[in-house]
Amino acid sequence: KYHEMPLGSEPGLQANFVWEVPTGGALPSADGTVQMYPCYSFEAHIPLVAIDPDTGKVEILEYYIGHDCGTVINPDIVRGMTFGGIAHGIGAAVYEKYEFDAESGQHLSGSFVDYLMPSAHEVPHVEMVKHYTPSPLTPMGQKGSGESGYLGGGAAVASAVNDALAPLGKEITTLPMRVRDLEKLLNGD
Repeated sequence: KYHEMPLGSEPGLQANFVWEVPTGGALPSADGTVQMYPCYSFEAHIPLVAIDPDTGKVEILEYYIGHDCGTVINPDIVRGMTFGGIAHGIGAAVYEKYEFDAESGQHLSGSFVDYLMPSAHEVPHVEMVKHYTPSPLTPMGQKGSGESGYLGGGAAVASAVNDALAPLGKEITTLPMRVRDLEKLLNGD
């Protein structure tokens, strides 16, 4: 009965619902900690990298991830988020840097010519081992999954680079681990 609606209102249906995980929402607990989201995913990243000793170029030869995000609602979305996150992590580890000149404040990475990102050429085929353990704290056993590729990917690649440098007694502790920085480290310039 559209004609009986108050003036200025629109017909339609709307519903809102916020579900709080059973251990979430208490700020802070008696011991001073905050447990907001206990349903995070678990993963293990294993990249195999090679570093060209002359140029410092990092090549990711193989990449494996063991992934557990609980009950999977949409496998294609989880796969896409995980692989996209890994690509983003690779970028954070060896390519991407938002830079400014210290003296003038001039933005130095304002285009994709200066702000390097991994392309399909730099991101290897990723083998995913799936092991889905349902969470006891959510209605269908689901856990978070979007963060898994990015958070573990960058750290794993940076660790693999330093593992490759270890036999030479060298390491790099800044991100991104750019070609020019690795070349200088390897060749002592």
